[in-house]
Amino acid sequence: MQIKKISLYGKNGERRDVDFTPSQVNIITGASKKGKSSLIDIVEYCLGSSECSVAEGYIRQTVSWYSVLLLFPDSEVFIARAAPLQGQKSNSASHMMIADKVDIPEYSQLENSTNINSVVAFLTSKLGIPEQVTEVPEEQTRSSIKIGFKHSRYYLFQGQDEVAAKRILFHRQAEPHIPQAIIDTLPYFM
Repeated sequence: MQIKKISLYGKNGERRDVDFTPSQVNIITGASKKGKSSLIDIVEYCLGSSECSVAEGYIRQTVSWYSVLLLFPDSEVFIARAAPLQGQKSNSASHMMIADKVDIPEYSQLENSTNINSVVAFLTSKLGIPEQVTEVPEEQTRSSIKIGFKHSRYYLFQGQDEVAAKRILFHRQAEPHIPQAIIDTLPYFM
């Protein structure tokens, strides 16, 4: 799976795209405070994050749908996820299209055709991640984890502050409960 395009649909009906070249290193440059650091948060949100981590500011104020176009060996998958409503941390309303070659829809074509849980289930299946539940020793109070696609994101991304960090290796490792999730799921992905 590769990211081919990230698109933002504004409340004004316009779309902004960031295109990527598959199978190559893509470097995004630009002036400070123009949204480069938000790209990982946008992708994570489209791929099933429980909260929209895009920083408050211009993007959050003007975007109504976040989307990503994914490239697989046999198809393309377009996933759009509605921006959180005022005062909310996320929105499960999603629009997904699967085809040999997806034509990116216009704003007027986006609709709540599925939910984010179905998107995550599809990606888990599409990537061939079999159902696996972690084992938790009886004396532990934490719950077992049903491993799925969403757990792979710790190993797929690194923000600029994580790349240079001396004490963390994985994406979001410094957040509460994430280190234990990494400990529980890393053996599966290895």
